[in-house]
Amino acid sequence: MDGDYGSLSFAQPEDVELGRTMDRAFMTAVYAQPDAIRELAGGLRSSGWRLESVRSKCVSEVGGHDQVSFWLSYAKAYMPRVVQAGLVAQ
Repeated sequence: MDGDYGSLSFAQPEDVELGRTMDRAFMTAVYAQPDAIRELAGGLRSSGWRLESVRSKCVSEVGGHDQVSFWLSYAKAYMPRVVQAGLVAQ
């Protein structure tokens, strides 16, 4: 399964609007269906499937540029696509 990218957040405490802009930009430019996992359970019943169990893992990092690695490298990898989509300036 994929992730719950609808809850992805690159918070910027010193510039809250920048953080929100980046969150929206990543959702728009990178994911075709960022809420697919949230919608999956509701679609199972209507299609005749039954949810028997769920396992999940949360990946989170808190800190500055010198303290995080997973989401920082993720942002760097996808930033060209976000810029190319015209959602934020270089």
